[in-house]
Amino acid sequence: MTSAAEGEAGRPVKLGIRLSPPCLLLVYRPARSGAALRLRKMPVKSLTATSNCARVAQELRERHRPHLDAVPQNKLLKMLRVLQEGLSGGRVEDILPRVELEFRVDPDEDLNQLSTELLDRKKAAMDEHFNRQVVRPDQPEFVYDVRQDFDGPKQHSGWDDDGDDW
Repeated sequence: MTSAAEGEAGRPVKLGIRLSPPCLLLVYRPARSGAALRLRKMPVKSLTATSNCARVAQELRERHRPHLDAVPQNKLLKMLRVLQEGLSGGRVEDILPRVELEFRVDPDEDLNQLSTELLDRKKAAMDEHFNRQVVRPDQPEFVYDVRQDFDGPKQHSGWDDDGDDW
């Protein structure tokens, strides 16, 4: 019996790209037990240098639903951005750092200054990071009602003294 995350096609193992012609490559393990790894090539015909990657990703998900259901949206968007940058003929070694920078969340970056599309990418990256780190109640590492005592302040701050200045 397969889980809902594995979908009808199986469990994804790797996601990659081919630049010419633009194509997503998915290595997956079929749902039947004992089956060998399979490779699925998904052409990305609607991608142009000015395309909205989220829209293209949605079209791909609709066309290849059983295979892409278990692939995280952020990973799919990242691969499509690399393909999009590759359409202009750049080298993968130059493209990867630029795309990685788009999807990385810098704690000092002002997210108010970003475009809506770039902000959505940053939010998706934060969601993916949170979902990797969260400990759910059904996991063995989960501890209910954790109580922690903290030491006093590390340095003196005048604004939080317990004085009766009121």
